[in-house]
Amino acid sequence: MTRRRLLWITPAAIWLLFTFWYTELGRPKKSSVMEALPLRISDELLEQIDTYHARLQQDLPGLSISRADAVRQLIAIGLRTENDRLY
Repeated sequence: MTRRRLLWITPAAIWLLFTFWYTELGRPKKSSVMEALPLRISDELLEQIDTYHARLQQDLPGLSISRADAVRQLIAIGLRTENDRLY
């Protein structure tokens, strides 16, 4: 193998390893997929969500919690509470 070919193959092999390791091409398929759920909410409800989000960030300073995470948590808590009440 010539030196020129070796110099070309080495970076290509590293790029392929990187691509398959750090992208979805090489990862196993996820067991669950999250769907996007666009919704419209009032300003008052958005303020309550932002207040809850800020409290979560303050209570859990080491974690990076997004507004979407806060909304998912509120939905899960609400569903659990409502299911307990109904059944």
